[in-house]
Order: sequence, then structure tokens, then C-alpha cells
Amino acid sequence: MTGIKAVFFDMDGVLIDTEKYYHICWRQALEEAGFQPTTEQVLCLRSCSRPYGIPLLHSFFGEGCDYDQIRKRRKELMAPMLEKEGIQMKPGADQAVRMLRERGYQTVVVTASDLERTTKYLGEVGMLDAFDHLVCASMVETGKPAPDIYRYALRVSGFQPEEVIALEDSDNGIRSAAGADLKTIFVPDLSGPNEESAARILYLAKDLPDAVRFICADEQ
Repeated sequence: MTGIKAVFFDMDGVLIDTEKYYHICWRQALEEAGFQPTTEQVLCLRSCSRPYGIPLLHSFFGEGCDYDQIRKRRKELMAPMLEKEGIQMKPGADQAVRMLRERGYQTVVVTASDLERTTKYLGEVGMLDAFDHLVCASMVETGKPAPDIYRYALRVSGFQPEEVIALEDSDNGIRSAAGADLKTIFVPDLSGPNEESAARILYLAKDLPDAVRFICADEQ
């Protein structure tokens, strides 16, 4: 795309196939605590940092819903599941990132995960060296859907918003990137964009390779 110099990638659900485990474990943790979440309610927790997650759960289940305890239980459930199943790359992710780098784009991970987990997961799928920067929620005061993390990624990478396109698989991620004035592409994983996201995105991709083909289309 004309003027685009860097691509910012969300990690979970875009580069690696982990969102399904978050979904399963958030649901189980909530059910163990006595709540009956809907699929849509669980999906709303994707890329949702603590300052947003607490009022969100209270709006769904009342103030007796303890976000911290439920999140702790979610992590307890998820750890052995990932240990058993292993981290899997999303189909075509390595080729898609390689294609961008071969064409001179900088590639940056902008994730709601912390640096330790980001490094571990990308290392397991052999993609740790495929990015110029790793930007994690723990590096800013407020994570997604606030725009802080994308604004920080711009400062770290040295690009202006008009020089970057962000790839996200969740409405909270799109909200975060758009809040930092970035062009966005929605790469569906567990669901497509809601009405608000659909109005904000530049393109609704079929998958990650399709998103990268869209970015590189005018170079053909």
C-alpha cells in the first residue's frame, strides 16, 4: 500500500492459534465461579486489559464477579492445556511475515500479552526473529482497548500513524489501533468484526495471508 512502511501485528489469534484456549478457559473459570457466560460475553474479553475487564465483568454478572480471581483461575486452567497441546502458528503466518519483510516493510508485534509470554510463544513457533520490535501490554499503563500500546509502538518504531497498518482479530484490538489513528485490517479468528469495528476497518481479510496480499497488492 502506498505510504505504508510498517505492519503492526496482534499476536494471539493473528500470528498464533491461542485465542481458542483463552475462550475455553475464561468460560470454565467463570462457570466455576457460578456464572453462565454467553459466547459473546467471553469474546468481549479478548485483548481486554484489567481496567476495562473489571467493569466489563461487573456489567455482565454484577459486582460480585471477582475479575482477579477468575483471571487467576483462567491462567491455571490454560497453562497445562498449552503445555500439552503446544503453541501452533496460524496458517500461513510465517510466509506472510516473510513476504512483508522481503518487500521492505518493518514488522512489529503489538500484543496484550506480557514480554515473557510473547517471547516464549513466538520462540516456540520459530518466529521470534521475524520482528523488528516486540511491544507488550506490560510496557504501558493501560492495555487494549486503550490506544496507549499502539501509540507506544509508534514511538518505539519511529513511524507516523499514516505509515502503519495494524492487523487485529478482535474488536478491542481494532478499537485500540484505530484510537491511535492507524489504518486497520480485521483478520477473523473466533469471530468477525462487530458493527463499530466494521465501520473502522480498511479491509476485512479472509485470513492473514489475504491481509498481506491486500497490503502488497499495488506492488504487483
